[in-house]
Amino acid sequence: MAFAKITEEELAAVGVEQLDDRPVMASAAMKAKFEETAKQLLAPKFNALVEALNAATGAENLGAQAPEGLSGTNVQAVLAALLAYVKAHEAKKNNPHQVTAAQTGAYTRAETDEQINAKVVALGTGDMAQAVYDPDSLKKDLGVQLYTHTKTGTVHNFAGSGANGRALITAVFNAGDTVTLNGAPVYASCGPDPADGDTIVNGRWVSFVADEENGQINFKGGGGVGPGKLELANAAADRVSSGYTFYAGDKLLKTGSLPERGQYQYAGGVGGGGSGTTAYVAFNNIPEGIYRKNGADWAPEIRASKTDVYGFLGVPASVVYNFSGTVKGSGYTLAQGYGTGSFVIRGLPFARMVVNSRDGASASYSNGTLTISMNKATGEVTGYGNVSREVNWSIQVTMYLT
Repeated sequence: MAFAKITEEELAAVGVEQLDDRPVMASAAMKAKFEETAKQLLAPKFNALVEALNAATGAENLGAQAPEGLSGTNVQAVLAALLAYVKAHEAKKNNPHQVTAAQTGAYTRAETDEQINAKVVALGTGDMAQAVYDPDSLKKDLGVQLYTHTKTGTVHNFAGSGANGRALITAVFNAGDTVTLNGAPVYASCGPDPADGDTIVNGRWVSFVADEENGQINFKGGGGVGPGKLELANAAADRVSSGYTFYAGDKLLKTGSLPERGQYQYAGGVGGGGSGTTAYVAFNNIPEGIYRKNGADWAPEIRASKTDVYGFLGVPASVVYNFSGTVKGSGYTLAQGYGTGSFVIRGLPFARMVVNSRDGASASYSNGTLTISMNKATGEVTGYGNVSREVNWSIQVTMYLT
């Protein structure tokens, strides 16, 4: 709204100008008449002006002459035009004032790059500079790129670009399948082994390095033996030496339980069967386990006690032998001690011997050889002519197998 002026009519209606030269009025009324112009006209008009100026639209009621290049006939319009001019100037990116780095004391672009590179090296992060991590300016091909996997017949194709790739496998890899890279046959490997069904698994993601130039695709992973190969292994704990570890069937490490038996063990018994040329002796209940030579030519060996062997063969545990005889001699004189001599029996299977009784004889036994010695004591006989004398001796021994 426009500011209102005080009119002549409003001035004439208040104050003492219209009173008589000698007004007849009470003193209070006279005082009020003198204050009338200020209180009833000037004050209200002044307050209204102040309120109008303080209002948000006050600038619209103040006239103004717009500077060159701006428009508007009041302060508010000129301010709006000035704001639009400033914003338009700020939006300009062509350095309209042609300010140089030297004028402001700032670094030039070359100086800025130099300072940044120096700071990168000082921080020890020089390997993050493009000259280091991307010297060939591969840009997006430098990162891991998404490839597409498809299978046609027995051929698995990986389509995409970039040395580092990843793909979602969409089909089963069977024995005999081959691999192509963007349609070109390549050698596929995982670690030191050719890629197989343990590497390319349907429904799983794989990462790889694609090398079209050298005709190969290297899948990332440890390679080695996967579940498919482990299922072919049929070893079991009771078939592997005790204390030794192995994998079979799955990726759980297992420990063998088959006992180590050393160079020999004793059989639990002796048996046999057959007849004629097919007759045989068998050592039964041999302890299960692993037997070792450990450098011995005779090992490994299964042993059986003599008692078990002889018992199977029907050989008695002990045998009693009775030996006796007469020694004859002749001569003019038979001296005391006449009738001595000995004989041996070799190849006996016994372990030991016990002499039960003896007369004029003795016995000894060692390493399968029994020796019988005669030492019958006689009195001396003298005379002329031929004298004949008989000496009798006897001995009983028991031979034991053990």
